[in-house]
Amino acid sequence: MDMYKKIITPVLYAACFVPVFIVTVCILVTLEQIFGLSNFFRVGVLEALLSLLVIGSVLFWWANRLISRGEKLHKPNKIDHLRQSSCYYFASLYIVGFFVQNGIRGGLGEGYLLFALAISLWAIIINAVCLFRQNKANSSKSKLRIK
Repeated sequence: MDMYKKIITPVLYAACFVPVFIVTVCILVTLEQIFGLSNFFRVGVLEALLSLLVIGSVLFWWANRLISRGEKLHKPNKIDHLRQSSCYYFASLYIVGFFVQNGIRGGLGEGYLLFALAISLWAIIINAVCLFRQNKANSSKSKLRIK
């Protein structure tokens, strides 16, 4: 059963991309309707990043907590991080490769790809921080037991 959990968790973590993307785009559309983003910094770039940081942090942190409870990792390591974030690593590499090959022309599709890249990188960072904190907390608990 543990092997299935280790296979499923990267897919479940990657599924968090969809709500983060949808909620952030909805917030941006609402801000555009209320204030008009063309009056602010670079047509909503700052607003998009702030929305992504807030929504992504909450949802990805919550997803990492669920994953760590489900997997019951005692001492997570770099391999666990790479496994859990593997879909985001593949997406990031694909998007970067696309831009290296085709360049950035400034279309709407490229904007969505850049936003997907930002979400993927933020998911990778949140997962790394969550696993680092879990490892640190578990190692400090084991040191207290030894003493």
